[in-house]
Formats: sequence, C-alpha cells, structure tokens
Amino acid sequence: MANRFKAFVESIVYEGMKPAARSAPAPKPGRFARLLNGPEQTDPLCLTNQSFGRKAHQIIQTVIVFDLADPSNSDLGGVTVTELNPAPGAARNFKKPIEQTNAMYALVREVETR
Repeated sequence: MANRFKAFVESIVYEGMKPAARSAPAPKPGRFARLLNGPEQTDPLCLTNQSFGRKAHQIIQTVIVFDLADPSNSDLGGVTVTELNPAPGAARNFKKPIEQTNAMYALVREVETR
C-alpha cells in the first residue's frame, strides 16, 4: 500500500520531469516522395527549401542610394553608389566623392540588386 501511495504522489509531484517512454520513429517517405522533395535539409540555419536556381543566384550589380544630412539634420540631397560583382557574404568598403562638404550623416534609402 505504501509503494502505491508513494508512486501516486511522485506521479503528481514529478509530472513532466521523468523521461517519457520513447515512441517508434516516424516512417520515412517512399522513394517517389524523396525524389520529389529532394534531399533532407541538414543546415540548421536554412529556413526555407530554396530551389537550386535561387541558391545559385549571383548578384552582379548593387545600387545603393544614400540621403545625406548635415550636423543639424538638414537634408542635403541624395547620392547613388554602384558596386559591381560584390563577393557573397563579404563586407566591402567603398568611397564616393560628394559635392556636399558639410555632410555628416548618411541614411541608406534604397538597396537594389541585379
């Protein structure tokens, strides 16, 4: 009787703390389904199952449009910078001569890739 009572109390107190019995693994899809779905994703950072064409997309040109402002945040106009063949995943420094010598801030307004 004491063992049954102890087991009952432990089932309430330790609910969710004991490892659950393992269930049978889910069946794997058939050959046809695997052919249509492609290989399983092993990359933990991949959020979508992209097609090969999307993964192989190369950016040839990047156009960046900046708005310039002076120290008092007055708008001085826009500047467009074009970069060719940017390396994937890499940072790239660039210099663009501007006419506004008192420009202090640059706000990125638009980024377009081709």
